[in-house]
Amino acid sequence: GGAAATESSSSSSKQPAAEPPAKSYLLSNPSRVTKAQQRYCVFDLDQRYVPVAASSLKPSGVIMLVDRQPDEPEDAAPIAAPPVSAADDDAPMPEPFEWTIPVPGDAAASS
Repeated sequence: GGAAATESSSSSSKQPAAEPPAKSYLLSNPSRVTKAQQRYCVFDLDQRYVPVAASSLKPSGVIMLVDRQPDEPEDAAPIAAPPVSAADDDAPMPEPFEWTIPVPGDAAASS
C-alpha cells in the first residue's frame, strides 16, 4: 500500500501551489455565525441597512437595523416559501409527560 501512496504524492507535486486562505470574505447567510466566528465578523457600515448600535453589538443574535436611505424606494425581492413534498412530513409529537421544577439541593432532582 505504501508504494501507491508514494506514486500519487510525486504526481501531485507537479501541480501549482495552493493559494493562501482569504483574509476576509462575505457570508451569504450571515445569520449563521458561530460563537467562534464572532470575533472575525464585522458589520459593513457602507450598506443601506445598518445595525442601530453597530459599535456595541456583536455580529450575532437578533440585530435591529436602521434604513440609512428611508426616502428612497426599497429594492427588495419577494420571498417565496420553499415547496413542500410528502417527504417533508413533520416529526411525530412527543408523548405527554409531567415536569416539575427541580429544587436546588434536592437529591431526587439530580438522579
